[in-house]
Amino acid sequence: EELHRHLDAIRQRGANWEAKLKLEVQARDEASKMLRSHFDTILEEATTEEESNLMKMIERFHGELIPAQETRQAKLEDDVTEWVDITIPETI
Repeated sequence: EELHRHLDAIRQRGANWEAKLKLEVQARDEASKMLRSHFDTILEEATTEEESNLMKMIERFHGELIPAQETRQAKLEDDVTEWVDITIPETI
């Protein structure tokens, strides 16, 4: 009789632990889903912002920096052409 009570008590404690662990696993899974959702949202926002910044930089590069360099290069080429075709022959 006493052995059965001890075994029943052990079974009950086991069932209580299983129930507690089940609740903890559910809470962990819910927290994990919330964190994942939060992370995905933040990552999407950061990716969108970085993509926007990159596109602005590319547009600035092609809109402002390259034309300025092309203008500078054309000016240098014109100066060299003038030097070679006009200045040197006049000097000689």
